[in-house]
Amino acid sequence: MKKIAASILLSILVSSVIYCQSISIHSQSGTDSFQISELKSLSFSLKTSLARYSLNIHTHKGTTQIRLDNIDSLGFSLNKSLNIYTKNSGPIEFPISELDSLKFSAISIPNRIQGALSGSKFMESIQSMSFSEREPLILKEFTQGNIPDFLRNMCKIKTYLTDSLNVTHEVVLEVMPDYLSIGTDDDFCRIPMGPKTAQSIANLYGCILPTRKLVNIIYSFCRVKLEPITYTPVGNTNELVKTFVKHNQEIEAKRLALNPKPGSLTGGLKKDVVITNLLPSKPTSVAIYGWHKLDGKPIQPLYTGHVNYYVDYSHGIRLINSVIWLDGKETTIQKVLLDPVLYKMLSDELGIMKQPLYK
Repeated sequence: MKKIAASILLSILVSSVIYCQSISIHSQSGTDSFQISELKSLSFSLKTSLARYSLNIHTHKGTTQIRLDNIDSLGFSLNKSLNIYTKNSGPIEFPISELDSLKFSAISIPNRIQGALSGSKFMESIQSMSFSEREPLILKEFTQGNIPDFLRNMCKIKTYLTDSLNVTHEVVLEVMPDYLSIGTDDDFCRIPMGPKTAQSIANLYGCILPTRKLVNIIYSFCRVKLEPITYTPVGNTNELVKTFVKHNQEIEAKRLALNPKPGSLTGGLKKDVVITNLLPSKPTSVAIYGWHKLDGKPIQPLYTGHVNYYVDYSHGIRLINSVIWLDGKETTIQKVLLDPVLYKMLSDELGIMKQPLYK
């Protein structure tokens, strides 16, 4: 039996991938490969601080996510199935022939419920609704895990940032590859929403919204960059759901034309809803920033002039794992933003961020 310490695995985002009846465990020290027929089980040694991490089981039919603190062990039955033994229920069986990969996720997103609507069907269902009518329905979909599988796999960014004392630190971030969307990999729609709804989703998933500086950092690391698609305001048409759908369709046409790898970090699609030091003095506003052009310059400067129930087609929600690694040690973005020396690494505003969220 190969016993895996999650405290080691997860800190470096090791993935376990099944190819041709074998399992490979990748780490910074190398790769260990085993024939499934020779394995009896895999077990995890968890630290409490890492218990919210999850195992993503990718199959031909979709992705199942199980929190590691709910897993006792993984067993292989007669080289035909993977059995995941959990604490709250009996074993969950996955035929080996249907498995694509096993990956560790630093965040927990609920599994999609059976019968969840596709992106196009959901957008159709809210097309005539007002902001106040559709927001709770949007939140419900994300609470029930109706999110494309490619968004469940965070992209890792390793960079070097300077604090207020001009000391440089290694920082590792994990960000969603694209903006929050409802639906499946084959039928999804990026969906603008109010900041309080976005904050509720971030809290549920163990994430945080970006600062202005983080938006810039993320864009600089994007492998796929699109020229922004903009619409001239005509009445309130930019606030209509049908415009959200149209914008998403045009983004997808341009994105797919580039033939990107699935889950590639992508930018230039939307303005980001961000957190800022201005939020305490603007409790009923939404802060937006970004929408970078191909020359790297953002269309939208930091702006808090809209009320928090104003949403248009250009708004997007990019979530970041709230846990980051600072010089190899685990901490959180919230703690860094509250530190009088370290905050400068993640914020280009003056002073610590006392309220890194929407209330």
